[in-house]
Amino acid sequence: MVALRRAAGEVGRSVAVHTRARPAQPQLHPNPWDTYHHTVIEPRRRLGLDAVRRGMERGEIRDDLDVELVGDLFTGPLLIRTVIRPGATLEPGLAERIVDTVLEGLRPRT
Repeated sequence: MVALRRAAGEVGRSVAVHTRARPAQPQLHPNPWDTYHHTVIEPRRRLGLDAVRRGMERGEIRDDLDVELVGDLFTGPLLIRTVIRPGATLEPGLAERIVDTVLEGLRPRT
């Protein structure tokens, strides 16, 4: 799950920097948004989803869950803090804390 924590941290930092820099830009200029989405967002999202799948294969995450939804659970809090709450802090270790918290609810029950 270290990979998932690392991926979440990378996605969170990237989203925070780019989203706070130009919150309205993607809606005003759809072509740059498409380029940004394909070159930045999608590759990082794939890394996170791959980490989720590996966690499921290893038994660290329940395998009956929707991979896309699990990925959204990790990235959602970071997006909320950058888009909905632009004044919210993105302190060091936040992404890792989010991953640790979410994983508690996704672990298989024994």
